[in-house]
Amino acid sequence: MYIPEPYKIKKATALLDFINKWNFADLITVNQGKLMSNKVPLLVDVEQNVLYGHFGRTNEQLQALESADDVMVIFSGLHSYISPQWYVSDGMVPTWNFETVQVKGKASLLDNDGLVMMLEKLTKKHEGNSDAPWSMAALDENRREKMLNAIVGFKIDVEHIEGKQKFSQNRSDDDRESVINALQQQDETAKAMAVIMQQQLDGKD
Repeated sequence: MYIPEPYKIKKATALLDFINKWNFADLITVNQGKLMSNKVPLLVDVEQNVLYGHFGRTNEQLQALESADDVMVIFSGLHSYISPQWYVSDGMVPTWNFETVQVKGKASLLDNDGLVMMLEKLTKKHEGNSDAPWSMAALDENRREKMLNAIVGFKIDVEHIEGKQKFSQNRSDDDRESVINALQQQDETAKAMAVIMQQQLDGKD
């Protein structure tokens, strides 16, 4: 990934926090020249430096996952169009601000115990804010086994990780402040970006 120095996410903790927050990712494999990609929710194990996920048993990409020549996972965060009219400086052009983290690694399949462990943790992560969180215990045994048999778990041992956050860091303070003000008038995604940009401008991040 092309990452000019001002945009590089340098802290390992920031990269892992990003993955934990934006965990619905694009999993890309190349196997004997064949490129495949699917969307998949992933769980990050910070201590083991591993990503966990699952595919439907009939998913063609699953068949090539372990033997893939290359495995890449792309996590996408906030993004927004930036109009040249939002700058104080003249002669600017349209651009796009965004943030992303890319992971490369080696994949292997999980046994049934590993699959159940991963599903329980993934469910707990996303049900955690619910007043009445759902869990796998809500399923009767027959239904549970049927659903488990329909999917296969996998893990990706992280070998390389890098991140990019292009939030106008290469512009003057006046330009950045002007962009922030404009973003605050846009949709909720743009407003969330404006908050982070303001923190960066204030030296809090």
